[in-house]
Amino acid sequence: MNTIGKILVILNLVFALAVAAFLVMTFAASTNWRVAYERLANEMKIAEANNKAGVKTMADVSIFRARAEADKKDLEQKLKDKEDEFKAKETELNNVNTAEKARADDANINAQKLLAANDRLKDENKGLTALMQERDGRIIALQDENRKAVTAKNAAESLAKATQERNEGLLVQIQEYERKFALRDAGVGADNRLAIDPNAPNPPAGKVRGKIEKINADDRNLVQVNVGTDQGVKVNHTLEVYRMTPQPQYLGMIRIRDAKEHTAIGRLMNVGINHGPLREGDIVANSVSTQQ
Repeated sequence: MNTIGKILVILNLVFALAVAAFLVMTFAASTNWRVAYERLANEMKIAEANNKAGVKTMADVSIFRARAEADKKDLEQKLKDKEDEFKAKETELNNVNTAEKARADDANINAQKLLAANDRLKDENKGLTALMQERDGRIIALQDENRKAVTAKNAAESLAKATQERNEGLLVQIQEYERKFALRDAGVGADNRLAIDPNAPNPPAGKVRGKIEKINADDRNLVQVNVGTDQGVKVNHTLEVYRMTPQPQYLGMIRIRDAKEHTAIGRLMNVGINHGPLREGDIVANSVSTQQ
């Protein structure tokens, strides 16, 4: 075999090896493509399933998101309501705190005023205690003076009563003397009998005591007294007239000219021997010894 034959043989061998390699490569490639296709088909199926699952998941996510958004808005609204409520409560608390602070300030001011008033009352109480002690001292002194005055008054009343009794006795004596003088001037004898006796006393039977209320302006011997028929005073009765102040004085006798229930009119008798003009307030009685 020549060289060309050898070369051809070698070339055929190389060509055969190349074809065999190509066939091996083709077969290998063909086998890998199918596997890859099958794998890709499986992946597509998985992807499609995943896509469907993803779509459903996205729908669920959308629903969840919508719900979340709604919940968020609801929570935001609730949060806003709570914030508004908190602000209202805060404002209310601030107002309450302000009011309480004002009250506390007022209470503090009132407490200070009360303390000041208490101090003032303590000072006034001290002053009043001193005044009461001074007053008690004065009361004790006045009680002593009052006891002395009562004692002096009782002594003066006793003296005045004794003096009045003595003065009334003197008036009785004066009356008797005046009566005797009048009887003597009227011509009464030693047997006390009078032929004409217009001035003879004629007192009421019972105890009578009153005073002169009015004196006639034209005839000052004509008087009105505050005793009358209700006390037994009648026409033609006589009443003695006297006064006790400023000193006991017998003034004479009046004869009743007109008598009514509570009043009577009388005229002064023995005008020439009376002891001065009559005055309103002079005492009239059935006897100068009649007691008050």
